[in-house]
Amino acid sequence: MKYQEFVLRKLSLTGAIVLILWVCWYNLGGMTIRLWDESRMAINALEMYESRHYWVTTFEHQPDLWNTKPPLMIWLQVLSLHIFGVHDWALRIPAALAATATFTAIFHFCYRRLNNFWLGIFSVVVLATSVGYVREHITRTGDFDPLLILWLVLASLNFFIFLEHNRTRSLYATFIFFGLAVCTKGVAGLIFAPGVLLYTIYRRQLKRLLTNPHTYIGLLLFLAIALPYYFIREHYNPGYLMAVRENELGGRFLKAKEGHNHPWYWYLNLVATELYVEWWPVFFLGLVFLWIERRSDTLMNKGVIYAAILAISYFTIMSAAQTKLVWYVAPVFPFAAIVVAYTICFIGRKVYLESAKIWRIGQPVLPVFILFVVVHNIYNELYLADRHNNLSDINYYIRDKFMAEKDKRNMFVLAPGYQPHVWWYTRVAAKQGQKIVHDSSVKIKAGDRVLVSKGEYMDTVTSRYEVDTLYHTNFIGVFDIKCKKQL
Repeated sequence: MKYQEFVLRKLSLTGAIVLILWVCWYNLGGMTIRLWDESRMAINALEMYESRHYWVTTFEHQPDLWNTKPPLMIWLQVLSLHIFGVHDWALRIPAALAATATFTAIFHFCYRRLNNFWLGIFSVVVLATSVGYVREHITRTGDFDPLLILWLVLASLNFFIFLEHNRTRSLYATFIFFGLAVCTKGVAGLIFAPGVLLYTIYRRQLKRLLTNPHTYIGLLLFLAIALPYYFIREHYNPGYLMAVRENELGGRFLKAKEGHNHPWYWYLNLVATELYVEWWPVFFLGLVFLWIERRSDTLMNKGVIYAAILAISYFTIMSAAQTKLVWYVAPVFPFAAIVVAYTICFIGRKVYLESAKIWRIGQPVLPVFILFVVVHNIYNELYLADRHNNLSDINYYIRDKFMAEKDKRNMFVLAPGYQPHVWWYTRVAAKQGQKIVHDSSVKIKAGDRVLVSKGEYMDTVTSRYEVDTLYHTNFIGVFDIKCKKQL
């Protein structure tokens, strides 16, 4: 290896490491706890942390039969709370660790198993700038999905190593990681299995797999990891298995839940307009290049074909599901990143090695394009994504004003509906001796301090009472109640 290339590789690897750490760890506690899954999991983890009852997840101190996922991620969050204390960022440390490990696994696979350093570097860069992966609910928040994606990536990559290198321990690792994926998010941990099977058939290795006794030992190992929690939970919480069957085993796939019904092309539109704007054309170009090099039998081409099959098969399955949510498509992006990185390497080889005139237009354009995507997407997701909105403004006030200033005066929160992201902060405030009452039915009186969400409650407060306005935005108001107005 020439000295110049050695230096370039070291600089590129250093840059990739900085990028990974930046994406996964920068300002981890900056955003308040998000509504929906993260906040519900936060309540699950806090109640488990306080009660030290680890088999049954609870919500408002009752068995949680809405969130029926096995609690591997919640256990890790509870461990983090025990180590670091009750903080927003402590809830997100397991997610950040899982995302960091995912980047590392992708790079190691491309470099060490596919024997292409630059494929690994560009895969990391592409994944780090994939909005569908580097966003809240995935890399940036304490949800199930980053840990699920880690296990799916490790399981899938180990299966490729087994097929191409005949390593039995990699086959066992495949079953172990699929078992951990089920322990993280139930049946969602198996959705890559059809893609794995398709690649096995494509490589004409199905007979070898089915006649290998280690396959069946591995299957037993998978069952030993994936199933016990379900029966333990049913023992302590009768009715749990019925709730799992309703929520996971056909429920969300066969019928739309909670109004999340969208047409089959919804994910395609989302990828093209929001989640993968810069990279989806490059992905499809990569499929064209794979076809051009279809006669190539290199390990890299096999690995990229495998990644493409996994990405396309998973995307197809999720598009057929009736319940569609933005984060359901997130496991596609690590494998799509490998295909996009292959495209970049293919163009780079043509430009810099073969010096074909038809490719020379890419010489100045490609590096500038990649740099633009890196800066643009990371700036948007790490800096602008923290902007306040009507769902989070209450949280920012409670955390960054009321709690940060150690305000000892009681405050009433008048905000209707399901708001576990607010309940998390009311409980954390109570731990530090501050009292926040979140009850929309409370009868306010002179001397009370109230935090009101925009809408009927704000109109009621300001029209019926004389108030001192302490804080006001487009979404919330904080008032000291002086007296009732004379009507």
